[in-house]
Amino acid sequence: MCIKLVSADEEDLPRWFCDLIACNVAVENFEIQSATIGIVLELIQLTRSVGSDDTDHSTVEHSLTGGTVSVMILPALLPRHLKYLNGNTIYYKVATGYHSNGTTWWIY
Repeated sequence: MCIKLVSADEEDLPRWFCDLIACNVAVENFEIQSATIGIVLELIQLTRSVGSDDTDHSTVEHSLTGGTVSVMILPALLPRHLKYLNGNTIYYKVATGYHSNGTTWWIY
């Protein structure tokens, strides 16, 4: 699974996320693999649950006089990262353990 970098300033996927994905497939320790796959899936689910392509978060209102404070959860991944992961990688095939010829990647 090759993840190319566009430039030093803008990556297709964050560097830390690429490292996490590498732990999913390159480490030969099942506990580490299963933990990192779980983390990646949770990050994907959090990004999808927020579900906003809006990068301008200045529209959130905070009312300190009314005794309430609005909290906005911002996922570590952006929707464009998920689009890249879906369209430009074979991550899901590798993470689920299925090879194109029907065999499995997992060895216990």
